[in-house]
Amino acid sequence: MMNKLVRKLFDAEARKTAERFSDRDRANNVADETYHIAETYDCSETICAVVFQKQPSEQRALYVMKWINAGKRVQGVGDRSWVVGWFPNYADFMGLRLAEQFLIDVEMQNTKSKATT
Repeated sequence: MMNKLVRKLFDAEARKTAERFSDRDRANNVADETYHIAETYDCSETICAVVFQKQPSEQRALYVMKWINAGKRVQGVGDRSWVVGWFPNYADFMGLRLAEQFLIDVEMQNTKSKATT
């Protein structure tokens, strides 16, 4: 289940991204498209996906966000976490699948090394 603070950060980032990409003066926005949040999906505790609906083209675009937790400030005021987001392509997902396999291999090696000690 996603933390309420993380959900607020994702919502704010999605709105900010929609505003930024809806800017008429944005480079390559020759069709004067505007972006509107159509759907959001909580993929995990730290990953969220947003589907933007573009107007007037009616095309949709997937935007993925990752929450990075940097912990609390030394003074105990506020939170240093932030959100990174991007419009992924198929190459990104292929790379992530490969990274997932590396993670599995590393965890298997860690499990074996604990069993032998």
